[in-house]
Amino acid sequence: MENQQPASPTVRGMLLTGLIVTAVIAIAPLVDLAGIGTVASHVRAAYPDWPDAYVDAERSVITGYLVIIGALGTAAWAWSLVRARRRRIRVSAIVLFVLGLAAAAAHLGVSMAEYERVIPTVYGILWTLPAAVGAVIVVMTLRGGAARSSA
Repeated sequence: MENQQPASPTVRGMLLTGLIVTAVIAIAPLVDLAGIGTVASHVRAAYPDWPDAYVDAERSVITGYLVIIGALGTAAWAWSLVRARRRRIRVSAIVLFVLGLAAAAAHLGVSMAEYERVIPTVYGILWTLPAAVGAVIVVMTLRGGAARSSA
């Protein structure tokens, strides 16, 4: 069982950074949907003969997936931040980092049907940012940075 000492202020600051980065990435597909069109262009490139209605539906599915994953990631960061005020987060940081890394890798590498990558590359790259923050937090907690009191 983990020690009950709170995480250090530095670790909590990194957790807040991860939360903010993930929340921004969660909102980005909605901004894209409202007018940028990266996801729609991605779908159209994979399926150039599809009618607009099919492209719009596929775009909505990909956008919805990205927003849901972003919301789940944001909730995980928030949970970790609240938890870090009361106790060490070494184990939970490692577990959440592995999950975030798996999501980032899937976003960059999963192909299906006509898609070279199901998720547009720009979003795959963006999803490496929370994973990088998570890696820093794991290193900090393994080095004992989370064991110091915030007093």
